[in-house]
Amino acid sequence: MEFRELGVLCCEFDEDAEITQTVADRLRSARLAAGISQFQAAGSAGISRATVIRWESGDAPQKVAGLVRLARAYGVGLDWLAGSVPTTA
Repeated sequence: MEFRELGVLCCEFDEDAEITQTVADRLRSARLAAGISQFQAAGSAGISRATVIRWESGDAPQKVAGLVRLARAYGVGLDWLAGSVPTTA
């Protein structure tokens, strides 16, 4: 095992494990599963809708404080968003 940086979020990475979703993919999946619009997600996290769009597309590094608030709004754990837990949203 080693640690790799995902934007500003670090998590343990197992090189032998298959990675099927990125943090950006999981953000979008969790938001859709929660039935929340990007506008609502932004309001819940105290960030702009443009930031939600960039985070979901992987165009900008995710900040931990915003991820924590989004995880709460979506009803998922931060560990799941980071890919440490293989369960789905």
